[in-house]
Amino acid sequence: MVQNVADITTIIRQLMAEGYHITPQILSTFNPYAREHIKHFGLYVVDFDVPPQALDLTGLGIPRPSIN
Repeated sequence: MVQNVADITTIIRQLMAEGYHITPQILSTFNPYAREHIKHFGLYVVDFDVPPQALDLTGLGIPRPSIN
């Protein structure tokens, strides 16, 4: 699910760079939790030596989550 968030964020940024107007209402329709077309027994490679790329949520109308 985390990778889905990263991929969706990258694509939204690309669309915004191409001139598409992405509103918070549009963003609210996306759900990174896939429930269909899932490879239940697929190969999922997780490399713990490579840190994930930081998500830049600025300019997307999404408040930064607070870490307590």
